[in-house]
Amino acid sequence: MMEDIKYRKRPDIVVQNVGSEVLLLDMNGNKLHQLNTTASMLWEAIDGVRSVSDLATILVEAFDIEKERALDDVSQTMKVLREAGLVDSVDSPDGSTLEAQDDLS
Repeated sequence: MMEDIKYRKRPDIVVQNVGSEVLLLDMNGNKLHQLNTTASMLWEAIDGVRSVSDLATILVEAFDIEKERALDDVSQTMKVLREAGLVDSVDSPDGSTLEAQDDLS
């Protein structure tokens, strides 16, 4: 399940907090990314241990929203962060690494 996936931040991303938002500088891609308040909250919580479901719970508690909406928000945010190359999946729900699965394709 997507809810079980865990993400980790790329360690080489430079982070600058600006109010309730976060700026991420990708030195390899030479790109600057601005995260809104919700994405910033998720960025701070991404640790390679918390799952998508855990991250959604953080949003539920912070914004008093339904879990389903929070899961959608987290999934969309993780998709954007992953496509931007800012986070990687730690592993798939069955415990195998996604990189290993990609090698088999």
